[in-house]
Amino acid sequence: MHYVLWIVFYLALLLLVYNYLLYPLLIYIVSRIKSDHHACFEQESEFPSLCLIIPAISNPETLKRKIENTLKLYYPKDRLMILAISDKDNEQTQAMLREYKKYGVINFSKRGMPPGYQALNIGAKLAKSEIIVFSDINNEFNDLVLMKLARHFKDPAIAAVSGVRSTVGSMHLQTSQGESLYWKYESMIKNAESRLGSVTAAAGEIMAVRRSEYEQIPRDTINFDAAITFDLINKGHRVIIDDEAVSLTEASQDIKTLYTERVLKAKGSFQTLFRYFSKLIPPRNWFAFTFVSHKLIRWFAPFLLAIVFVVPFFLLDNVFMQLLMIIQLAFYGYGAAGWFLRNKVKLPKYTNFITYFAVMNAALFVGFVRYLIRR
Repeated sequence: MHYVLWIVFYLALLLLVYNYLLYPLLIYIVSRIKSDHHACFEQESEFPSLCLIIPAISNPETLKRKIENTLKLYYPKDRLMILAISDKDNEQTQAMLREYKKYGVINFSKRGMPPGYQALNIGAKLAKSEIIVFSDINNEFNDLVLMKLARHFKDPAIAAVSGVRSTVGSMHLQTSQGESLYWKYESMIKNAESRLGSVTAAAGEIMAVRRSEYEQIPRDTINFDAAITFDLINKGHRVIIDDEAVSLTEASQDIKTLYTERVLKAKGSFQTLFRYFSKLIPPRNWFAFTFVSHKLIRWFAPFLLAIVFVVPFFLLDNVFMQLLMIIQLAFYGYGAAGWFLRNKVKLPKYTNFITYFAVMNAALFVGFVRYLIRR
């Protein structure tokens, strides 16, 4: 029995070390050896026509900030279309969009406009440009983001280009420190994957797609950016990332809010996994290998962490297991302290990092359960 426990323990530990450390190190080193030198547009006259789609389904203040940011973006005016998708029943939104009509913002509205990515689906149908750019109502772009995204479409193998997400907010916020570190870590991995082929998941809040290759996303899809990525990869195209195209998003104000958001994201992750399972298991190509190494193992990390936590209790006759048990109890104790004492006392930075790690994995587990029971 002890031998079985040791095997299970080391297998779980190996997968965790591989996912969090070895795979990122491997993919980074290989990407530095094999560089991506695809063709890019350089002259403004070469750039394709582009439509930026804004899902104008939010409060007027947020919408106003988004449109003001959009109007500051640089792109050849004769090839740029700004399309807002709005709910006709929202009088405040309609009044605001009428004000921006003189600046070239086109408003398509209808009653009962569906939220989120379904509005983007409608926008994609209406767009007549070569490239469509998806955006989120709550983020802002740096000035040259459209130029950075569009330049890569000179290469016919590239069907989509994603930017990178950067969180902004006071660093005293419990979530800011953990989120900022996490997105830097993720961006490093995605950049390496992009240089070697395709990213495992694009950022839907800043994503440019060839309109000719875009297919409508099913209504029950939770993570539409993952669905677009898989559709394009299955057609034999590349989906890459440009780390100079930045989407700025405010960090969640509270770790509990972030947890709720991550549970929904996790539910969508498992929907993606089981929807495209036959394309991934067993891995038959480089994309499948990177997806399993980066995403699949990460999504099952809560179960692997549970194994690494529980097994030492059955092997306490071993000094290593005793030490590991103490370390883990202290680790998760700090994480629990960060959760229960949030917004009450100022905690050390490392406590916030630990809490962020623990909460994200808890969200993955809850998201998995909710996907199974379809809640």
